Amino acid sequence: MRRLAVAWAAAAVLLPSVASAQDDIVVPTQTQFNLYQEGAEAYAAEEYSKAVDLFRASLRLGELNITYLNLGRALFKLGDCQEASAAYAKALTAPKIANPTPMQVLTKVEEYKRDLTGCPATLTVECDDVTAQLWVDGTGPVPCDGAAMTVLPGDHKIEARLADEVRRESVALAAMESRTVPLLFRPGMVVGPAGPTPPVIAATNADQASRVRVGAAVALVATGSADVEVDSGEESSREQDTDESQYAINVFAGYRVTGGLVLGVGIWYLPSYKLVDEDQGETIGDATQLDANVVALYEFPVGALVPFVVLEGGFSSVEDDDNDTTHTGLNFGGGAGARFHFSETFAVGADVRFTRYDVGSSVDLASDFNFTGDETDFDISDFESTNVDFSVTGTRVLVNLGATLTF
Repeated sequence: MRRLAVAWAAAAVLLPSVASAQDDIVVPTQTQFNLYQEGAEAYAAEEYSKAVDLFRASLRLGELNITYLNLGRALFKLGDCQEASAAYAKALTAPKIANPTPMQVLTKVEEYKRDLTGCPATLTVECDDVTAQLWVDGTGPVPCDGAAMTVLPGDHKIEARLADEVRRESVALAAMESRTVPLLFRPGMVVGPAGPTPPVIAATNADQASRVRVGAAVALVATGSADVEVDSGEESSREQDTDESQYAINVFAGYRVTGGLVLGVGIWYLPSYKLVDEDQGETIGDATQLDANVVALYEFPVGALVPFVVLEGGFSSVEDDDNDTTHTGLNFGGGAGARFHFSETFAVGADVRFTRYDVGSSVDLASDFNFTGDETDFDISDFESTNVDFSVTGTRVLVNLGATLTF
């Protein structure tokens, strides 16, 4: 730096006019030179901020290649690589002085620009949920709130977590490069000024980022049994029957509240509700059953495969159309299964569920109840009153096959 400053001083003394014989070579004014010289002295004393101010003051009086060169170097020492690079670029196009020669200045520009390869880059990670936590190269967590981070040039690994969900991305940054990386937990969400960006998903299925679940299925009744009881208060009778309901239709709608937990509602409809007397092997009742349940699922996504466990319970109603009788009560159950996702929105699945229900009603056996037909084991004469409480407590195992849409 001092050699260049001294060489310029000699040139200023030897060249008496503002312009030399060469049209592209200029001579600075004395004020320009004085400001430049003070800047060079501040740089030598490692007072880089002062040097920047003096070089810029000199440039306001007239642009020169040597001033831009040394301004860039002072800015580099202050860590402002972007401004330093801009100053070096102007040193190549600004008016030139005779000594140092334009070639010498060009050589220094190329030398100083090589030092910029170690300058940091700027990385901005934007998540569509500001509660997500962010790790960069294993360091964290910090909020994924779109704040710019200064990182060294090279390869970097980014990871964002929201409850049980993980988004990962790798990015290679050059010196002084600025890059914005979106990590989405909601497909289709707009992040940043660039508008919609595709989701970046590495370890989990795209369905895991979805909130709403809507499904429909048909269940085959694998096994079932029921206890039927008639109780008049003083006398009661009980018999063991087989629940031979053949199939059920199941619809479900839910919302993922956090992590893998999904809460929703479900409807079970059994159009073939049937009880069979175990002793006589005869059908003793035909009806339909409708269950309206609260459902809780917990999902464990592994790529496109999403295993889950489920618990449910709610209101049950058995309609005996032949006798115009309704038996109501409660049910509860649970099971486990899995879905396989063919796309972000469509999946097919299967599960096995255990269900227990308890329904009943008060009826008049003599006048309006014929649920068990003529084949019933109950003898009405056994009861002092025909106004009795009728109840069925049943257990089923169902194999559920269906499809799910996620949004």
